[in-house]
Amino acid sequence: MAVLGYPWIMPATADPSCFAKLPVATGDVPYLRGIQAHLNTVVRRAAEETGATYVDFSRASDGHDACKPVGTRWIEPLLFGNSVVPVHPNALGERRMAEQAMSVLGLG
Repeated sequence: MAVLGYPWIMPATADPSCFAKLPVATGDVPYLRGIQAHLNTVVRRAAEETGATYVDFSRASDGHDACKPVGTRWIEPLLFGNSVVPVHPNALGERRMAEQAMSVLGLG
């Protein structure tokens, strides 16, 4: 059994050009990133406690957040994205996350 973590939605530091895509105050970017890091820690602990394999996307998805341009980002931004499902993985993100999961699980 596998439990998947979450890829990064926000960049590691505030990017002023990102506000149009993700209208989050500059000071809130590290706070939100910290909440997501905490969420992934809780998910990892739950996987460990149940004997599941945790698939960590934090390293693999770093630099592919919703603020990056098309072709780089794995997550669609809230505004001006290419998906009707904002703040969720796009096709590139899904493909890369599947590759990461298969690698961790020894399936690829």
